[in-house]
Amino acid sequence: MNKISFEEPQRLKVVWQSPDSRRNYHVADLVRSGSGAELHYNTNSEDLKEAENFGFSGLNAFPVDTDIYQNQVMEILSRRLPPRGRDDYNEFLANWAIPSDMDISNFALLGFSQGRLPGDSISFYPCFEEFTLPFSFLVEIAGFRHHEGMGVDVRSLKNIYFVHDTENSVDENAVQIRADGICLGYVNRALTDSFHTWFMKNYSITAEVFRVNGTQERPRVHLLVKIDI
Repeated sequence: MNKISFEEPQRLKVVWQSPDSRRNYHVADLVRSGSGAELHYNTNSEDLKEAENFGFSGLNAFPVDTDIYQNQVMEILSRRLPPRGRDDYNEFLANWAIPSDMDISNFALLGFSQGRLPGDSISFYPCFEEFTLPFSFLVEIAGFRHHEGMGVDVRSLKNIYFVHDTENSVDENAVQIRADGICLGYVNRALTDSFHTWFMKNYSITAEVFRVNGTQERPRVHLLVKIDI
């Protein structure tokens, strides 16, 4: 399991991370529409309200004071992706475990590479609940540097698993990532609903370390996760 496998998503979650609290908020959905897409802000949702309180005003070119954007949405958001003719384009795909021979749309690529720019607070995630099993994807361990994984060779860890952290006082839906008896960190808040759906359906959730980068003080650890019956 060293490459992702998936179907073309029909909807992406648009997530904003507060620079102050570092909390992730599901502020909008990117919905496939023909060969393009529409941007739908989650008007009246608690996440959007709280994000606005922390300073969120919308994506660049798409202020939050308009609920739905239909024109030129993918054309603008595709600028977050490297040109397909770039010399290192296949390296970009490999970095996200995407096979270089896979026919993938910019819409899907935005979701599976998260579409995040340097210094940016916006990222994109497929709505995995809508996928047909089996499939796989990359997930970064949130808060890794604050937990026990910092003291071990994370690449050697086996038996990685996910569990609902029922004692978490900050987020009652938090999903903890554990391996070999230690806590590695957490699942991004934008994905916890998906994990709870899989827990409820008793799906098989397996994972392995895909890559470790960043710095020694702030390592970034990505797992390749597979969901199956």
